[in-house]
Amino acid sequence: MVFCNFEKINSQLLSLYNDSKLHHAILIDGKEGIGKASFSLEFVAQILESNNINHPNLLIISKDDKKEIGVEKIRQISDFVNKSAATNNDKFIIIDSACQLNKSAANALLKNLEEPRSGNYLILICHNIGKILPTILSRCYIVKSEALSLKDFISATKGYNAKLDENQIKFLNEICDGSVALLLSEGNSLIKIYQLLLSSFITNKLDDELLKIASDKNFNFTIFALIIEFFISRLLKYVSNYDLELFFNESEVFSKLAKNISWNQVATQIDEILNISRKTDRFSLDRKISVINIFNSLNGAI
Repeated sequence: MVFCNFEKINSQLLSLYNDSKLHHAILIDGKEGIGKASFSLEFVAQILESNNINHPNLLIISKDDKKEIGVEKIRQISDFVNKSAATNNDKFIIIDSACQLNKSAANALLKNLEEPRSGNYLILICHNIGKILPTILSRCYIVKSEALSLKDFISATKGYNAKLDENQIKFLNEICDGSVALLLSEGNSLIKIYQLLLSSFITNKLDDELLKIASDKNFNFTIFALIIEFFISRLLKYVSNYDLELFFNESEVFSKLAKNISWNQVATQIDEILNISRKTDRFSLDRKISVINIFNSLNGAI
């Protein structure tokens, strides 16, 4: 599904292609989950006149279930471009996403970019351009896709948001940073865990239901880390008198915490909290214990 409005980008790229001016490597940069991969497939489908993702003139490279894309995946490009085209159409390689290439894969991709073959086009999808090698960026035509507005976010999630009230939709737009993909996969969990976290700060004790969720073997700790960062960011904005639209019972929680907040303590504890989060993911630590430690650290700072 394409969530973001890519009509302008599609028109621009298609015009360049039809005029034989399309660059051999295009990097589409934008927030994760707004539909860049879906757009890329739809763009290529127009040219190949086929929606078949297994089309012989199309190669899709992604990370599968791994955290990174390895060099063995990028080596497929050479075999692909050296094969005779099944039709008179050009060939397209989509990499989803280029910011997840490991070092060896990035260097292998660079070789392909340095020696482009006529009639072959690379489309690199990216949500963290800072992780792309400068030497790769310098050889790409960079296209920036805009994040969804609240109106577009609501429109793109009609089937999902029928179950949600206005406050919940606005909350999800904020915490998902406009990513519809994140909403569709984790929306219910984000709402539930954030509300339980707020309740925990009111009682100064981790909610039993939150502890039960954290004990589940399928508990997604990355989502909890996202919620903690979101909570801290909003609390600090509240204390700094930002104009915030408050969600759920944030007003009660923030007004209570703001009375005792210590900036020096918070700064120190934030570093500790982020360190716990990183270690939990990296070393597969006990997620329930990490949740308890993070809450105690943050609660102790305020």
